[in-house]
Amino acid sequence: MGSAQSIVTRSTTSAQAWEKLEVAYGNQSNACKLSILDSLTNVNLEDKFVVDYMQGIKTILNNLELIGNPIDKGATVIHRLKGLGAAYMPFA
Repeated sequence: MGSAQSIVTRSTTSAQAWEKLEVAYGNQSNACKLSILDSLTNVNLEDKFVVDYMQGIKTILNNLELIGNPIDKGATVIHRLKGLGAAYMPFA
């Protein structure tokens, strides 16, 4: 028996089944979103090349967009500049 099937087995209406699925999978989606946002907040240049750092941020932003939670362009600029570090502050 599949995971989704076991969730809806005792549902008596389709509305009840959808509600149970939303509760079950909505929490996983929210946890995924929070995990991706956390990685965006904590990304920094460290010992990477700038091009690799920027590509890493692009990947994180793409993942957020794939799950339906894109970040606006202004916020992406802030995240990109924030992780560059002190050496890039005049540029930032």
